[in-house]
Amino acid sequence: MKKNLKVVLLILGVIALLAISLSLVLCLVPEEGMNSTLRSILYEIDKGLILTGIIGLVISFASRLIAEDILAVSRDNKRLRQLGIKSISDKTLSKEEIRLMFGDDKNGYPIELKFLFVTGINFVRDFRPLIIKAIEHGCNVKIMIGDAVSEKGREFLTRNQEFRGPANESGLTDIQECEQVTKWLKEMHKEVVDKKLPGSLSLRYYTDQYRYNHRIAIYEKNNKREYRVWSNIQPQTKIALRLTLAVYGTYDEADYSQSLVKTKEEKESIVLATNESFDELWRFCGKDESL
Repeated sequence: MKKNLKVVLLILGVIALLAISLSLVLCLVPEEGMNSTLRSILYEIDKGLILTGIIGLVISFASRLIAEDILAVSRDNKRLRQLGIKSISDKTLSKEEIRLMFGDDKNGYPIELKFLFVTGINFVRDFRPLIIKAIEHGCNVKIMIGDAVSEKGREFLTRNQEFRGPANESGLTDIQECEQVTKWLKEMHKEVVDKKLPGSLSLRYYTDQYRYNHRIAIYEKNNKREYRVWSNIQPQTKIALRLTLAVYGTYDEADYSQSLVKTKEEKESIVLATNESFDELWRFCGKDESL
């Protein structure tokens, strides 16, 4: 891009020199000393060169500004790809993303699903059948929500509610939503046990460590894992409640050498870091809740 701009500027420089030369000839040579037809031709050429130079200069200047923006975006996109980020949008999960998360008979099912929410009421309600189906295919599901049991956890949920605003779509408070989700998960866990499904369903409560909504799907093929992460970045204010950025990223071990030393991509992968952060919080929160 920069090389092309240099070529354009060089051409414009030649045009400018020709225009100046012709202008000098037309100014210095008297009319009686030059054939009128030739003078008219030179005048039209000179005028054309000047107009071409002006237009070219404007276009090249605009192109340079655009090129700088394009190069900046390209650099940002390259850096985002290095971090493992595939897309950033303000939309909810698409049908394709739902398939990528929960799997299907054609493309296989995840070996593990990890979910971190404040309450997760909409997610568990909407995707309950897909969660069970993944468990039917051997998936281990881990869900973390706010602690509506302990005093410290209830204080966090109450404070979060007050900060964000009193109204939830469900008509329930955050504490009540956590209680409802726990009830649903107990029902789902009973189904898993009664049907002796090969996967598992576990629930843990955090007290006040929540930052952002994370949904993680881990697939395995030929002893190599692929991590798929969806994270929602959402301001915790009532006015900005609908302003959510959905970040989707992946990390596939098959794309990198299996050395004992972490590669640069592994060290800088926001996908792996998110998965490790979930695991740390899961360990920190101790035992599974009784389902």
